[in-house]
Amino acid sequence: MSYVIYVALILLGISQTKILEIRLTKNKVINVNIGISLLLIAFFVFLAYTRQGADDNIYELSYRGLLDKTTLAGSTGSGFLYDQINIFFGQILGLNFRVFKAIIIAFVFLVYLWFASKHTRHPEYVFALIALYPALLLITQFRFALATAFLVIAIECYIRKRYLSMTLFLVIGGLIHTGILFLAIVVTLFPVYNRLKKSTIVVIILVSLIGTIFYSQIIKLFYLFVDEHRVSVYLLNRQTGVLGLAIYIVSFYINYKIAEAMLRDPRVYEIRLAKITYLLKILCFLTIPLLIRTPDIMRVSRATYIFEYVLVARYIDIKEKNIYIPLFKSNVKLSVRAFTTVYAMLTFAIVAYMNPQVMSQMLG
Repeated sequence: MSYVIYVALILLGISQTKILEIRLTKNKVINVNIGISLLLIAFFVFLAYTRQGADDNIYELSYRGLLDKTTLAGSTGSGFLYDQINIFFGQILGLNFRVFKAIIIAFVFLVYLWFASKHTRHPEYVFALIALYPALLLITQFRFALATAFLVIAIECYIRKRYLSMTLFLVIGGLIHTGILFLAIVVTLFPVYNRLKKSTIVVIILVSLIGTIFYSQIIKLFYLFVDEHRVSVYLLNRQTGVLGLAIYIVSFYINYKIAEAMLRDPRVYEIRLAKITYLLKILCFLTIPLLIRTPDIMRVSRATYIFEYVLVARYIDIKEKNIYIPLFKSNVKLSVRAFTTVYAMLTFAIVAYMNPQVMSQMLG
């Protein structure tokens, strides 16, 4: 039954079915269709409350204060701020762990809805794509999902040129999950943006080769920020299979080309969002040396999909169907909406194949 409801909501979102519209006044009245988005958020919260995620047991022990910090660091990589959130909700308010998890997921996706509604009249389409990928994994890895909410707020601050606020929210996200600090590196790429755009492939290849060759030396840098046990668990004792690595790299490439095409398209209105999305997609490529050793680094890329989906939804707003996406030096014009939708569906199918336990836990 869960599968049926989930698929039905996704199809309604993709088709932009109008259930509830709100009016946002910003110089002029803008109608924003949020009905399907709210239904999907409600369903995400339902899944968070009723389903047992892969890491829930250890997170619940942490939440109840029954796990020592050494074990916690090795198992979940808990951030300092996440510990304080646990103490507040678990020990001060005394909330049940399932309620706590549901609140976190509600907050995360309401932030996503807030961001999407600021940049497109069709957040329901954005949420339909998020539901395909990576919503279920974000619900499973809800601490990382919480950190991505603050990344989203930080990016909105960047768009508005509020750089001090952007830095603050990036730090907050990093104190919840250190993976966000890696994405914060993109801030340092702004000054070299124009040069980077001209030589992206060269930079990616060089960094990937250097990172692969000097992997052991790079790992030593992680010891400055992460304890030795966590480095051993996540970066030394695991390996991504050849098939998984190939799928991830192709995924990175497709997402990068979508972002590049939208950035270069003269009709794009959200130029600052397009730039940040483009840089984030490049950054995903730079994780390849780490990805070879651990599939966990893929979660970094999951934090970037919301920005790509919002950009695609902008083309629905301006009623433009086609955009030139030269994936493999093809001269075929592709509908950005159709292409991205099919790509998200394929990603959902691949994740279901490679992580069947996630699908059975969430929708079974």
